[in-house]
Amino acid sequence: MRFLLFILLLSSCATKNLTQKLSQDKYDLFKEETYLRYTKERLPKSNAVAQELFYCYNGDYSEAFDSLKKRLDQNTKNPEYWNAYGICYFLKEDLVKADYFFGLALSYSNNKYLPAYNNLGMSALRRRDYQSALSYFELITKSKRSNLRIPLYNMAQIYLEHDRADLALDLLTRLHKQNEQDPDIIISIAVAYLIKQNPDKAAYYIDQLFKKRQENTDVVFYKALILFEKKKWKESKEILESRHFTKTLILKRFAKKMLSIVNSKLVELDRQNIKKG
Repeated sequence: MRFLLFILLLSSCATKNLTQKLSQDKYDLFKEETYLRYTKERLPKSNAVAQELFYCYNGDYSEAFDSLKKRLDQNTKNPEYWNAYGICYFLKEDLVKADYFFGLALSYSNNKYLPAYNNLGMSALRRRDYQSALSYFELITKSKRSNLRIPLYNMAQIYLEHDRADLALDLLTRLHKQNEQDPDIIISIAVAYLIKQNPDKAAYYIDQLFKKRQENTDVVFYKALILFEKKKWKESKEILESRHFTKTLILKRFAKKMLSIVNSKLVELDRQNIKKG
C-alpha cells in the first residue's frame, strides 16, 4: 500500500503547510515566525502588521491591502512591512508580486531579513521548484544569524515528498525536542515512519494526538491511514465513513479512494470466509 501513500504526498500540499488554527501558544513551535496558525485571540498586539496578516490568512485581502497602504509613510524602509505585502500576494496565489515584495524586504535589509528568504522558498515550493526552495531554506539554516525553525520544517516536507524520510526525521526530531506538543511536527514524524514502512512507530506518534483530538482535525485521517497501512480494514472503514474527520479538501478526496479500496478488501475477505465455511 506504500504506493497509495506516495500518491497522497505527491498530490497534496497538506504536509507542507501549517494550515490548522491553534488555540494555545504551547502547541505552536512557530508562533514567532508565522501567523498562519493563529486564531484572532492569539494575535500579538505589539506587531505592526499582525492584523493585516490575519486578514490575508482569512482571505480578506481588500481590507488587508487598504490597511497596509495607510501605513506606507511610516514603513517605507521596513522589511517586515514589505514582507507582509508579499505574504498577502502569496496567499492570493499571485507569486510574481509576492516574490517582488519579498525582494523589497531583502533590499531594505541589505539581504539580512531571513524570513523573506523562507517565503521565497515557499513560493518556489508552490511552483514545485524544489531545488530553488531547498537552496533558500538551506541559506537560512546555514546563516549564523538565524534562529528560525520553520525553514527546517519546510525542508523536512520536501524530503518527505521525495522519499528521503531519514533526512526528514533528522530535522523533525530536532524540532520535536523543542516542542513535543506541536501537532504538525508530530504528524510529519508519523508520515516519515509510514514512508519507512513502520506503521507501528507512526501510530505511536499519531495516538498521542488521536487520544486527545488535540488541536488538529486532520489527525483522525492519519489514524485511518495508519490502520489502512496495517490492513485493519474494518477499523479504518469506521473512521473513513465519518463525516467530520478532516476539514482538508485534498484529504477528503484521498479518503474516498481509501474507502473504495477498504470496501473491496472487506468484500474479498467475506468471499474467502464463505469459501472456508
